[in-house]
Amino acid sequence: MSYIRSISLCDESYQEAKKIGNLSKWVRQELLKDKHMREGVHTGTRKTNPDGLLCNPMATPTCSICWPYGSPEREDWIHYVNIMRIPKEDRKENENNIEEWILNQGRLNNPRNIEPYTPIRETKKIQKKQLKLLQRLNPMRLLKFQ
Repeated sequence: MSYIRSISLCDESYQEAKKIGNLSKWVRQELLKDKHMREGVHTGTRKTNPDGLLCNPMATPTCSICWPYGSPEREDWIHYVNIMRIPKEDRKENENNIEEWILNQGRLNNPRNIEPYTPIRETKKIQKKQLKLLQRLNPMRLLKFQ
């Protein structure tokens, strides 16, 4: 069953709402994401993740606890899963920060979901740090982002 609700927007929020597209769908997703975050409920599946720490970001709906900024690209997730299958002591030195890298890939893949109040200068700093981390983890993949 669906319900129709109306909301009041100020000028600034109205301008932002025009950029979203399907505002109803976005509001539904954000309400459920907020509910899951407050209740600590993982909405994804952990079956395909070898370490079981992060929900599978390719599942729908994407877990908002594990992936608050959205999911990474499929090829990045596959790269992460393949590295996680390698015992930690056998990994290359640059693969030890793989958890941080995959979370940053979620941010990079969903730039719209980065905190809206982050000033542009700060966003550029974040992106620069993420690219440096990416280069350390897998220099060949950096070519895709340049």
